[in-house]
Amino acid sequence: MAAGLYCGIEEALRFYSEYYEVFESSRVEAESYTPVGDSVVVPSVVYQRGRDGLEVTARSTFVFSLRDGRITHICLYQDTSEALKAVELEE
Repeated sequence: MAAGLYCGIEEALRFYSEYYEVFESSRVEAESYTPVGDSVVVPSVVYQRGRDGLEVTARSTFVFSLRDGRITHICLYQDTSEALKAVELEE
């Protein structure tokens, strides 16, 4: 899809709106939550079915940055070790 930097809620909503138009259904399941300072590392699995019936499964890891109890930044990594290195925690 469209890799890149999306700033602000409007850009994030536009990205997800276009992304999910391709799928009939999509479900994300978090595997764990690892707090690291002001961040939370969340390995996950997404299960999706395209509008043509093709089913796909993908693993990735989100890093959520928090300030004052609110999400201020989200970064998606292809694997958990990259995400942990980004927050300076070894796997």
